[in-house]
Amino acid sequence: MAKQQFKKSRRRKPTVEHQPMLFNTSNYIWMAAGVGLILLGFLVMYLESEVRGFWSLYVSPLVVLAGFGVVAYSIMKKRSDLDPDTKTEPSMAE
Repeated sequence: MAKQQFKKSRRRKPTVEHQPMLFNTSNYIWMAAGVGLILLGFLVMYLESEVRGFWSLYVSPLVVLAGFGVVAYSIMKKRSDLDPDTKTEPSMAE
């Protein structure tokens, strides 16, 4: 009886389609600036330590709201480097 030889089959790894990232670097910079404004507003509110003080009653809530607005802007901001026709990243071969 002859020995049977089995060929090793090479399994290909499944190809992964590269999808563009949701946020760009500028989005993260805007988001960090917004979080910084929020923290600054709470810090000002804490440092005055008066309930009816001008800074803690009027200025710091506006700074906190501005921080939330900047974070919302950074989330809604569209990427400018995407190809407008296909909504994908431009290829590196070009």
